[in-house]
Amino acid sequence: MSTPMKTTVRVLALFGLIATLGPLTVKAQSRIEFTVPFDFTAGKQTFAAGDYIVSKEVPSHLILIQSAQGQGNAILVGGPDELNKLYGAAMLTFHRFGERYFLAKFSDYGSASALPLTTGEKELIAGRASPKSLNVIASSRR
Repeated sequence: MSTPMKTTVRVLALFGLIATLGPLTVKAQSRIEFTVPFDFTAGKQTFAAGDYIVSKEVPSHLILIQSAQGQGNAILVGGPDELNKLYGAAMLTFHRFGERYFLAKFSDYGSASALPLTTGEKELIAGRASPKSLNVIASSRR
């Protein structure tokens, strides 16, 4: 194959790749703001009450939590959760054990990701504590 032909094939392949990955990149940049009125645990990290920006990478279910004040970040891995999903609503679902809150699920405007139980939650459940679910609805859509 001649050099100009190889260049043309490479350019067409690059355009094909961009056309394929473009929609995924747009979906991955959904950033949703939440005001959480209590301290909570997400994964292995504890967050203070405050304003947070949460986003999810599609289709990997990586969830990024960022403090709006820049005081903390976490990247969590969730799994798809189609149960108890409210279409058209973005929310964080927490498991509450007394005064302790654990992030359990993130739902954006079209999908939901459940987070695995933390070590702290497992210990509380083993001690026969039963969680109550609490939802925090998004404060705005970005």
